[in-house]
Amino acid sequence: MRLLILEDRRADADLAVASLAAAGVRCEAIIVDTRHAFIEALAAGPEAVIADYVVPGFGAVEATKLVTARLPYVPVIVVSGRISDEEAAAIIRDGASDFVPKDHLERLADGLRSALAEMRLRRERAEAQALLQRVVDGTRSAIVAVAPDGTISLANTAVTQMTGFSPGALVGTRFLDAFRAVEGSPMAAALERAMAGEEDGTFETEIVGPDGSTRTLVGRLGTLTHDGAATGVVVSAEDVTTQRELEGRLRQAAKMEAVGQLAGGIAHDFNNLLTIIIGLCSLVQEQLEDADPEVREDVAQVALAAERAAGLTRQLLTFSRRHETLTETIDAAAHVAEMVPILERLVGADIALEARLAHDAGMISIDPTQLSQILINLAANARDAMPDGGRLTVEARRILADGRAPGPHVGRPSGAYLMLAASDTGEGMDEATQERVYEPFFTTKEIGKGTGLGLSTVYGIVTDAGGHLSLRSEVGRGTTFEIYLPLVAEEVAVA
Repeated sequence: MRLLILEDRRADADLAVASLAAAGVRCEAIIVDTRHAFIEALAAGPEAVIADYVVPGFGAVEATKLVTARLPYVPVIVVSGRISDEEAAAIIRDGASDFVPKDHLERLADGLRSALAEMRLRRERAEAQALLQRVVDGTRSAIVAVAPDGTISLANTAVTQMTGFSPGALVGTRFLDAFRAVEGSPMAAALERAMAGEEDGTFETEIVGPDGSTRTLVGRLGTLTHDGAATGVVVSAEDVTTQRELEGRLRQAAKMEAVGQLAGGIAHDFNNLLTIIIGLCSLVQEQLEDADPEVREDVAQVALAAERAAGLTRQLLTFSRRHETLTETIDAAAHVAEMVPILERLVGADIALEARLAHDAGMISIDPTQLSQILINLAANARDAMPDGGRLTVEARRILADGRAPGPHVGRPSGAYLMLAASDTGEGMDEATQERVYEPFFTTKEIGKGTGLGLSTVYGIVTDAGGHLSLRSEVGRGTTFEIYLPLVAEEVAVA
């Protein structure tokens, strides 16, 4: 055994070595009596250290601290001829493995063997803990061990994205404080049942993320037991926010596709009938030039109603993407600027219209008439949401979207987009209304005051142009529609 001895009396050091040899402990001893020599000897990697409590200019207290810091699994045995019980207890607390009086060196070998065994066990435990930590850190799910008092005893690196804290900082923190669940979450009850050993189960909950956003977690709990009694709970949780957003969009897209096919089929057939009606009305009007004026007026009203009905069918065909378009490459901000005076007249004097148009918003490929229709429909929707006046802000600027990140672009191609937004200070919408807002003929307006086709037409135009939409609204706080249209020849991947 490589043994380092700190002792200023050579005779005492020799007695220690002889005592160990007599007990069958063979060692190669390096004996030093200064701090400098001790530090040099530590670099050689001793397997154990014996230190005299009092060495001029140095001593066992400082030596123990050096060994603990540099060689945490090397035991330190302190020997001394004069030391109080309080001093002996203090140095044990500071990291020494044992204390042996110089007049009882026959106890040195047993103390050394015991200390070496304890250090081996401590090293094995640390290595097992490190291996476990590497294993759990290698998983994408957050893994947390919760003690019976509700505090975290182990966590992997995946928890940082969910809580904002490092695994080390979470140890000792209450699990329910680290994972801040929203009101009504089933997580606390599930943890309590698992801690009581009643059941291993799963839960889905929303938490407040480190950036203040709401995240959706799916978790599984497993009870740890010893001799039949629960000793803790292991929680594995996965952030499924992006997955839930994609699932919701897929359901919405499937619903809109089904509605679009139905509406498009009906509109197509109805449009054929209207073409016949309009054509016959035109023929009848030519044949009634000398007829009673009231008769001619009645026929004119029939023709006008048919034209209006044809306009509705065109909106339905646009929503279902069956309407032919003439796309052009246009300067988005310039086109919006041209539309501002028209929008101001549309919303009226009680609503202040602010246009925030970036000069480098970029070029998009779209039918200019349809872009105008988008702006008019959004402005009309905002106007109706502010019957007592308010503010409408129209914005056009370039953005870089990351389709891998949670948010409005998740699942979309990454790259450069025109972001066209319309924000009002109106009545806002509840969640139930937001879920149906793009459906054809859905409207919250009074009967006769809306067709329910404005926003569905916007949806059809945007999706047909390869874009997507985002809606934010809160009752009493207003509404923001954001439309993202891909910029021409500027597909820039986000790293």
